[in-house]
Amino acid sequence: MKKIYLFFLLAAIWLPVQAQEKVIYVDGNNLKNEITRLFKRADLAYNEWEKSLLSSPVSSQESVLSSQKQFVSKNNFSRPFGAKQAVSQRMDRVMADITSQTIQDASKQAAKAALGKKWQVAFMATDFLPSTALLRLQNKVEDGSLARASFLVWEKLEEPKGEGLSLWEQLDLIDQQKIRGTLYVIYPTVEGAVTEKVRFECTPQVGELLDLLFQNMNLHSDQFYTAVILSAHGDGDGMFDRKATFSYEISEVLSKIEEVGLQVDVLNLVACRMGSLLTMYQLVKSDKIDYAIVSSDDAVTGVLKRISHLLRFLRGTPRNAVISSVTHNPSMPPVGQANELGYDLQALKEPLMQWIEQYAAMIKHGPEGMQHELFDLTNSEKRYLLDDFIKQQMNYVRSHLDIHDPINKAFMQSSGHLLQALAKSKMAQWCLNDSKCTNGIYVRTGDILALCAKYDIYWA
Repeated sequence: MKKIYLFFLLAAIWLPVQAQEKVIYVDGNNLKNEITRLFKRADLAYNEWEKSLLSSPVSSQESVLSSQKQFVSKNNFSRPFGAKQAVSQRMDRVMADITSQTIQDASKQAAKAALGKKWQVAFMATDFLPSTALLRLQNKVEDGSLARASFLVWEKLEEPKGEGLSLWEQLDLIDQQKIRGTLYVIYPTVEGAVTEKVRFECTPQVGELLDLLFQNMNLHSDQFYTAVILSAHGDGDGMFDRKATFSYEISEVLSKIEEVGLQVDVLNLVACRMGSLLTMYQLVKSDKIDYAIVSSDDAVTGVLKRISHLLRFLRGTPRNAVISSVTHNPSMPPVGQANELGYDLQALKEPLMQWIEQYAAMIKHGPEGMQHELFDLTNSEKRYLLDDFIKQQMNYVRSHLDIHDPINKAFMQSSGHLLQALAKSKMAQWCLNDSKCTNGIYVRTGDILALCAKYDIYWA
């Protein structure tokens, strides 16, 4: 009996959404046109849906009054006649008193539901379709939390063919490789949520794929909160698919966000090791992102299905969404070194940028060969907690250099400010194994070399 009940329950959940699913098959030639038309349909449908909410306060009032009557009636059912009559009289008086207020409240709630600031989400994943994420997106659109969601999945990159070819012929074949994928666009209509799928095949140009993902989102940056979720493998510099046949740098994503003029409230990088100094430097350098969720160690995905975890909390402000997403996790026995961190990028921006500038100035100003003593140059992947690294550099200046020198003094002051900012800007953290996790942003020797190169400082 339980199995039969479960079957009908699942059918009730899935059928309304699945019944309104539309699939379009396109190639590189008509992809842009079809996508443009799709997002126009989504915008028009949302506008009609919003108007329908604003124009139907009466139905909301009737629904509330009806539910109140049913509640009182239900609780009155088994009483004796005299008690029922007394309760009925009290109910009439109560209903008369609250009817006016209820109508006002229902009208306000309907207006708030229509006009309250909702979310739009852009989600990109590699290798496979996270069905939990897709279902959550559909449900969030259905319940009114999301105004629209675009969900891009890279499904397969063609394997290179042609054995025995020359190097140039092989490179030419690689340039001609095509990536297969599906773009899901989910939006509300007056009849319910609609999911449209566009299956495509095109050359794997990151800019083109991001254009699909961010289509028209910039038009609603002021109207909606915006979340961008990128799910892939990560190494602190970039993100890539399982076979590392297709990859992209965070700088490419940020460039596209800047290009389209999209204001992102929350960027969630569901990938390992993306909480690096190099990545965080690029994020704070942009003025288009307010909050970030990153992992400095491994990112737990399959274990806790964290690929779509943020979607559970897209109600209220972006800050609250980040804090809730990072901190609300079930307790589990340690199965590895995995963590997640939530940062306020605007609070971190100025102190981090100033520290990097003052750090480069201090190195340039120091005696020849000093930089070789500051950290281990033999292993570019060696990792330090950024807080610890800053303290090490401050200790070196105190013990080896003149701390009254204006340049060294400026470095010490900026270091102190950054340590305070790192603590203040870290809004939440979570660790699968408390004894081993990196409790903040990490820095590698390679990150320092890359950042110093921006100030023309190079190591032999």
